Amino acid sequence: MKRIFLSIVMLVVANFIATASDESTSSGNTVSNQDGMAMAQGMVLEDSSRVHIAASVGVGFANVRMGNQQFDKKSVIHYQAGAVVDYMLAKRCFLESGLSFLHKGYKNSHQGNAGLDEETLHLYYLQIPVTFNYMIPVEKVWLIPQAGPYLSFALAGVYNKYSDIEGVQKDESHNIFKDENPNGTKKYRRFDCGVRFGVNVLFLKKVRVGIDYDLGLVNILNKNYYANDADVKSKNGVFSVNFAYYFK
Repeated sequence: MKRIFLSIVMLVVANFIATASDESTSSGNTVSNQDGMAMAQGMVLEDSSRVHIAASVGVGFANVRMGNQQFDKKSVIHYQAGAVVDYMLAKRCFLESGLSFLHKGYKNSHQGNAGLDEETLHLYYLQIPVTFNYMIPVEKVWLIPQAGPYLSFALAGVYNKYSDIEGVQKDESHNIFKDENPNGTKKYRRFDCGVRFGVNVLFLKKVRVGIDYDLGLVNILNKNYYANDADVKSKNGVFSVNFAYYFK
């Protein structure tokens, strides 16, 4: 499923690139790399600003890398929306940050002789990335690889569990941030951080399409919650396709 989804996305990106190239060729305009950068950014020639702002949305797949895994892991649909702020450092280099609302989580299931046991975790974060970006000219568009850290804070988390054991069905749901042991230690941490890797294509002056992967480095489970298994670990992972439009 992931391969099919990625193939479709790359076809869409290729189609947009071809459209942008055709429009530029038919107009008879040729630009140097410096002028091309201004055209691609869509605002450099107009206001010479170092700061550029865009709205961004994205979809993809989220999962959690878990230790001592006893179920078949499955991804959940990831989505995000927010604002992007770029600060130009040099001719082709810029820092990117912003604020986004993201959905992360995982889905696990186990089919045994007695029946089905299934669980789903939904995590809702506010996230701030800080990535270094470098612009590479390719025909009339720009290829922009990026990498850098991100910080996230969970606003909410919902755990759903469904089971159908020997004909007896159960369906329950609760707030994971209320889970605690008899000592009052919370099971889940709200804080998360990691590293983002990705590549974007900037075209048609103000439109950007890209793919990225957020690799979580923090154990979102509190090891002090468990009495006999302090090595239990859960770390977020998100693959996404993003679309951004620059207003400034």
